[in-house]
Order: sequence, then C-alpha cells, then structure tokens
Amino acid sequence: MVKKLAKYLKGLGWLMIVSAGGMIIEAICELLMPSLANTIYETVSTTSTPDETRSFVIKYGILMLVLAVIGLSGGLATMKSSAVVSQRFAYRLRNDVFKKNKQIFI
Repeated sequence: MVKKLAKYLKGLGWLMIVSAGGMIIEAICELLMPSLANTIYETVSTTSTPDETRSFVIKYGILMLVLAVIGLSGGLATMKSSAVVSQRFAYRLRNDVFKKNKQIFI
C-alpha cells in the first residue's frame, strides 16, 4: 500500500525534509526555554549585586527571545511545508482516482 501511494510524493521530498527539520528546531527551542528560565532563577537567588543580576537577566532574556523567534520560524516552516505537501499529495491522488472512474464509465 505504501509503495502505491509513494508515487504521489515524488518531487516533494525536500518539502518533507523542511517540515521535519522545522519541527525539530521548534522542539529544541521549546525544550531549552525552561532550563534557561531555571538558570535565571538560580542566578538571581545567589547573586548579591543588583547590577550583576540585571545584566545577567537581560542577557538571558535576549537569548530567550532569540530562541522564541527561531522556534516560531521553525514552526511556521513546518506548517507551510506540510500543508503544501498534503495538498499536492491529495491533488495527485484525487486526479488519478477521477481519471480511473472516468475510464470505467466511458
């Protein structure tokens, strides 16, 4: 069954790779966020000078913002590429089914 359906995915391999890669990037970014937040919490509770704490929190806050943007772009790439792959796959499959049904009735 998989071999029969694989012919409808020809030429879409790069989009499937983009989709999987975007999902991996998004997952990594989301998994890093709690550990960065924990690092901020531990540092704030142990440091004594407010200036040192402020600079550390700002540095890690910017890092978390960058990770959030990277994760967002990975998620957007995943959504767009998987939507394109599914639409093209469905179009090709429906087209062959329609051609086969047309030949039966003629």
